[in-house]
Amino acid sequence: MIHNGVEDTRHFKIHQSDVISTIEKLKASQGKHYDASYFFNLAIEFCLEKQQIEKRPIISIMGLTFPEEIIYAFGAQPLWILGGSFGSALYADRFVPRDTDSVTKASLGCIRGGMTPYNDDPDLLIVPITTDSMRKVAHMLSKEVEVFPVDVPPIKSDRYSKKKWMYQINSLIQVLEKKTKMRLSYKRLYDASMMVNAAKTEMQRLLYYSTSSSGFIPVSLVMFIINTYYFAPNILEWTQKLMILNDKFKSWKTRNIDGSAFFAHSVKPSIIIAGSPIYFPNFKIPLLFDEYNVHVAAYVNEMTRRAYSKTEIFGMKVGLDKLLEIVAHTHYMEDSSPSFPHNTSRMKFITDAAKNNVIDGAIYHVLKGQIDYDFDLIYLEEYFSANKIPAFRLETDYNYQDIELLRIRTEAFIEMISAKYENSINSDSEKMRA
Repeated sequence: MIHNGVEDTRHFKIHQSDVISTIEKLKASQGKHYDASYFFNLAIEFCLEKQQIEKRPIISIMGLTFPEEIIYAFGAQPLWILGGSFGSALYADRFVPRDTDSVTKASLGCIRGGMTPYNDDPDLLIVPITTDSMRKVAHMLSKEVEVFPVDVPPIKSDRYSKKKWMYQINSLIQVLEKKTKMRLSYKRLYDASMMVNAAKTEMQRLLYYSTSSSGFIPVSLVMFIINTYYFAPNILEWTQKLMILNDKFKSWKTRNIDGSAFFAHSVKPSIIIAGSPIYFPNFKIPLLFDEYNVHVAAYVNEMTRRAYSKTEIFGMKVGLDKLLEIVAHTHYMEDSSPSFPHNTSRMKFITDAAKNNVIDGAIYHVLKGQIDYDFDLIYLEEYFSANKIPAFRLETDYNYQDIELLRIRTEAFIEMISAKYENSINSDSEKMRA
């Protein structure tokens, strides 16, 4: 059985302290003109308070590489195991090699250490196999909970990949029908897809307003709100709350707040932040960037990339099999996880962000042990170099002891691109006067 008595251990106390400390810092960073208390409360409930889900099977998903529309279509509650907790990563140290990446360790520790938000064990754990580490973890956990491993085909262009992906999806549906005692129907899958699409539309709006503003919406708060999508027991309510917040940002788009123009980012150098995923509560990277006078033109990681992966089905007249194929295929083709050797989806997203904005620098965040992201960086460095965009690799893990070193290195890079930016502005001003 999965251990559920971890509340009395030092690992849960570290996890608890991490959650509370991060939320306090996020609250301090938010503006006085908007209220994000719903999202803060949601995170506290999910991370620290044991809950009881009534009349709904709990289907756990490890990582982001699975279409949640299918889970919602069965009336089940998806429990996302994303692996952002330093405390749960410490708990897993006894089970895995020392150099295992923080996300894998934290995911394992979350389940084995009983740090999930529900009193009951999950009815099923779906583990998309995106790395060798996840394959090992799936095997380890299969002794404690029912595991359904999903082997993600690594070559999207291979003609057999789509068949293999759909075969596994259909096999899983048979398992879900037994678990939920419910048959998948066209209406349920369509409604679930529209519900997820609506949530992703609001995520896109949030990203648009934040990247268009002059630091009015902090980097950390944006990443946090998107993270809370994976905490919400009621996606319709979450979407409505974010819509209200986005509508406020929209109303401020063309007017000044306290004399500060909402869209006046031209006075700051613009950067792209890309690389490893940023999972709550380990927010030392986004909180670090709140300290600097830069405009973040794009955030590119698995979580933000996923916000743009919508299943376009509105008005379609197709059968259940075709609808399921569209949902599954869209998710697979748009997936930007490290399981693909040629990650064109991620690369295009980053290069498009650079093309569509005037970029003064790129910061690539890599969690120790996630070498797949370093392979992507090789190709990106060639692109950045060809376009004369300074790039900076920022490596870390979930330990907070390196925060001062990260701050020093990041500050040096920001100062360098800021000086270059100011020289460019001054040069342009002189040309105009001439």
